[in-house]
Amino acid sequence: MRYLIGMMLLMLVNVASAVECQAGGSAWTNVEVDDLRADALFLSGLVAAEGGRLVPNLGVACRQLGSDRVEIWTTYDPVLLAPRFAHYKTGLKLGGSYHSSPVSSILIGDQPLGNTLVLSRGSPFIVVNSPPNGYIEIPAGAKVFAFRMWIKVFRGSVKIKEVFTQVHVYSIYAINLNPSTCAINNNNPINVDFGSVDPAVIGGDIPAGTPYRQSVTLNYSCPDRAIDSPIDIKLVGAASSFNSSSLATSNPNLAAGMHRLSALVPPGGSFRTRITNSSGSDAVLFTLFRKPGSFPAAGPFTGSATLVMSVP
Repeated sequence: MRYLIGMMLLMLVNVASAVECQAGGSAWTNVEVDDLRADALFLSGLVAAEGGRLVPNLGVACRQLGSDRVEIWTTYDPVLLAPRFAHYKTGLKLGGSYHSSPVSSILIGDQPLGNTLVLSRGSPFIVVNSPPNGYIEIPAGAKVFAFRMWIKVFRGSVKIKEVFTQVHVYSIYAINLNPSTCAINNNNPINVDFGSVDPAVIGGDIPAGTPYRQSVTLNYSCPDRAIDSPIDIKLVGAASSFNSSSLATSNPNLAAGMHRLSALVPPGGSFRTRITNSSGSDAVLFTLFRKPGSFPAAGPFTGSATLVMSVP
């Protein structure tokens, strides 16, 4: 007798889809494997409008196929600043309310049953020092912070998955808010006194060729702490009629030049320097010279100019 032996193989396949998210219009990313990256637009104009806060244009969306509900929750301390910005305060904007970090875990996005996509309603922000006239410098392309979240996935009333992810936020454009309260030599007048000079000895070729010169130290200071930024120092004044690279004086045959690192800074020109930890300094040299072929008349003479500090 023959027996027919049959075998039935029952294969049960459980297809598990990944949790995907996007931020700032980026591509969908499997957040169970990789963090997100967002190239965000920081609107510096919002500093005054939003009480000294920088708020990025950042949108987060998450999904998992086959789920009934997805929720986005913040962590206890959701905004982790990059080291160069670590001294700033942060928080989370929800609707029209601002919550300073750290915050309790907050639900910032969910959808009712039957949907597989959830959009966040929370916007991280940075508090600029001394609002609304504070200071912050963000170079183009620099990482600003990581926004930390929990993605919770439900099927029915049962939570089937919980994934931690971060959105690493980079600035698209450079932001350089001017430290408007910074000062040169505490805004005190700078007096350059050449003393008594001999008209016959005053150099008459180039400003660097004169024996009459005075060194001046320019000290830069800002009341806000931890400011690190390049700055421009501009010389504003009337140019000499016989040498446009130097300042005019009340004596038409005399002119004064300002030098920094052996380079002549003309009226209307500037030099680039830097503030580190809210202070800095430079040594500049002022020289006196005469119009070639002239013999300046005896008597006192004066000249004036203004040094203007700005952020490039």
